Amino acid sequence: AVAAARALSLGPGLRDLQRTLPLVVILGATGTGKSTLALQLGQRLGGEIVSADSMQVYEGLDIITNKVSTQEQRLCRHHMISFVDPLVTNYTVVDFRNKATALIEDIFARDKIPIVVGGTNYYIESLLWKVLISTKV
Repeated sequence: AVAAARALSLGPGLRDLQRTLPLVVILGATGTGKSTLALQLGQRLGGEIVSADSMQVYEGLDIITNKVSTQEQRLCRHHMISFVDPLVTNYTVVDFRNKATALIEDIFARDKIPIVVGGTNYYIESLLWKVLISTKV
C-alpha cells in the first residue's frame, strides 16, 4: 500500500529532525483545471505527476481525453499517459493500482513529491483504500 507520506532524514547534525514528503492528490471533474494545477505544483515543488485518468493511459485518443501536451510533459515529468495499446490490452483498476504504487514508491525513493491527478475516482480510491477492490480475477 502507498503511504500518504514518507519520513525523510535531513542528514548529519539534524538526525532527530525529520521532514515529511506528502502525497498530493488532485481529483475533480472534467475541465476544472486539474492538469494545470498539477503542472504548476510539480514545477514549484519539484514533483512528478502520476495520471489517474482511466482513458489517458491509452495510446492515441489525445484530443478526446485532453491529454497534456508533449511540451507540458517536458516541464514536469509525467507518468501513466499513453502507454497502453487499446486494441491489445484490457487495463483494469488493479493494473493501475499496481503500476501507480510502484511509481509512487520510486518517486518517494528519489526524494520527490508524487502528484496524483485525475478524474477517475476509483483509480485514486484504489491507492487510498486497497480494501475497496479485489485482486481476484
